[in-house]
Amino acid sequence: MTAIPDFGRLLARAATDPEMPEPGTSPSAPAVSVRDLARMVLRAAGREDEPRLRTMPASLLRVLGWFSPTLRAVRETLYQNTEPFVADDTDTRELLGETHTPLEETAADIVAAGSIGCEAWGVSLWGMTAHAVTRHEIFQTSLISALVQGVYEDEMTLAELLGHGSFGIGTFNGLDGEMIILGGVCYRLRGDGSVTVPRVDGTHPTLS
Repeated sequence: MTAIPDFGRLLARAATDPEMPEPGTSPSAPAVSVRDLARMVLRAAGREDEPRLRTMPASLLRVLGWFSPTLRAVRETLYQNTEPFVADDTDTRELLGETHTPLEETAADIVAAGSIGCEAWGVSLWGMTAHAVTRHEIFQTSLISALVQGVYEDEMTLAELLGHGSFGIGTFNGLDGEMIILGGVCYRLRGDGSVTVPRVDGTHPTLS
């Protein structure tokens, strides 16, 4: 599991340091099961009970896929839940001196972020008491289900998008690279490893 701050820090170095060696994989915490990760989140929330998780049978997922393009796409990626992920971040650690955020710390951040979001709406999360906090805007232009169905075009420009916030993720028209917005600056990451700052009058299909 890669923590967003670790990925963002490496991305910022790649975009601003011309003498930086070619980065490899972002430094990531050792792999754990979904159940172990859920247990960490519960412990970070002060809960001692065990996570209650159940697996949806592949046959049921196949039937539901007849009615939902999103679930049909999920069925096509089931191998991600049955085969191990292999990522080698040795070069990033040895050449750049980067390391990963402990998974327990990331779990605590997840709990804190979820609590803040729910508190803004006056509800509770993880069984903790909610308190009033300052509300922040979350802006989204489309849905992942639209991408699954092949909707790769949109008319909103980056200039318009950046008027709604300074941090986010998404993609560009025609799936032309991954989009990451940090500190109000938009970066485009392509499959060849390049990182560029696109024109603000460019368009994109989805961002959250």
